[in-house]
Amino acid sequence: MKTKKLKLLKTLQLLLPLCMALLVAGCEKEKEKKLQYEIYENHEISACGVEDPLVNIEWLKITCDKIVLNKNHIHSSFKIDLYEENETKEHVILIPYSPDKGIFNDNVYDCSGKITVYFAGKAGEPTSVPPQYPLGLYCKYVGTLWSLTIK
Repeated sequence: MKTKKLKLLKTLQLLLPLCMALLVAGCEKEKEKKLQYEIYENHEISACGVEDPLVNIEWLKITCDKIVLNKNHIHSSFKIDLYEENETKEHVILIPYSPDKGIFNDNVYDCSGKITVYFAGKAGEPTSVPPQYPLGLYCKYVGTLWSLTIK
C-alpha cells in the first residue's frame, strides 16, 4: 500500500511541473488573442463651427469612446466622416455604427447629435419613415474625423 502511495506521489511530483508549464503556455496564447487595433483622430479639421470636434463636441467624443469599448463588433475598420450639405453648407456626420445598440445602421447626424433625413446605407430605396435622402446626392464629403482599424 505504501509503494502505491509513493508511486502516486512521485507521479504527481513529475506531472505538476508539466501541468504548470502547459497552463503558462495557454495563458501566453490567450494574451496573443487580445484584439489589436489602431485609432486615427483628425484634430486638424473644423466641424460644426468648432475647432477639433473630437474634443469639443461632447456627444461625438462619447460616441467614439463607446465604439472603442465595443470594438469587438468591428471586423476590419470603421470610420466617422464629415460631410457638408450642398445648399446650407451645414455639417453632418456619418456614423455607420450605433454603439448603444451594437448594430451597423448608417445614421447621419447633425451637429447637435440628432439623426438627420440623410441616408448613407447600401443602394436601394430606404424604407424608413420619415423618408431619407441619399447622403451622396445632397452632401459633399469633407474628411474623416475618426477611424478604428483592427490589425
